[in-house]
Amino acid sequence: MNSGAWVDHYACQPLARDQRWRFDALQGTFANQVGDNALCLDNNGTPWNNGCPNLQACNGSAQQNWQYSGQRITSAGSNSHSLDAYRSGWVGFWQSHGDANQQWELRMDSASGRWAEYRSGETGLCLTATSQTSNDTPLTLAQCNGSGAQAFERHADKSFRLQQDNNYALDAVGTDLVMYRHHGGSNQRCVSTLPQ
Repeated sequence: MNSGAWVDHYACQPLARDQRWRFDALQGTFANQVGDNALCLDNNGTPWNNGCPNLQACNGSAQQNWQYSGQRITSAGSNSHSLDAYRSGWVGFWQSHGDANQQWELRMDSASGRWAEYRSGETGLCLTATSQTSNDTPLTLAQCNGSGAQAFERHADKSFRLQQDNNYALDAVGTDLVMYRHHGGSNQRCVSTLPQ
């Protein structure tokens, strides 16, 4: 895959690296896994009807700035035009209308090695620990605010630890989920599964 490559949509293939993207919500970039995230989705200066995004070397420019909201991906250059899956197989821009061909589902491939928020698909609220972390700190759903109380990192031992205090991990106590000092027990190990 080279800089300038056009973007198309294709049947999902679990092992296809060119179908894996890293979305950095803070910078608003989508980097493709091929080439070690060196190529980013770029609006190609055409964020309007029939515009054609492509891949360019990641450079942090406004043309590589995106918003993801309500399963819609829009370029910072035009909030009124969304990425659209054309019937031809290509991906382009079209006036936002909310139909299925403008809805994109971002799935977490692996949260290992980076902080991530976990949102309720029903309410849009974020998993949140109270501001003072201690053993048995309850988890709640609250408005997403980007704080360390809402950022979790999956570690190699399959624990999910809190950014505001990395010594605490998600801990299953019966049917409840709390924060508890990390000890590596089986009740602190979580595995990812996709819906059947």
